[in-house]
Amino acid sequence: MTKKVIIDQMQRSVELTFPLKRIVSLVPSQTELLHYFGLEKEVVAITKFCIYPRIGMLRNNELEALRN
Repeated sequence: MTKKVIIDQMQRSVELTFPLKRIVSLVPSQTELLHYFGLEKEVVAITKFCIYPRIGMLRNNELEALRN
């Protein structure tokens, strides 16, 4: 596994271990950031407020599947 340190908007260091497995994006601006980083395949769900890019919509009946 590879580790990478990313600096967030608050200038905090966030260490990520790659490969990432699954990401659920709950904030439209973060969905765009994930797209910018080329992580479309890792994003498994977004909210109805995420209009760009259209990766995949989170539905209530899918929440249980994401927990597994």
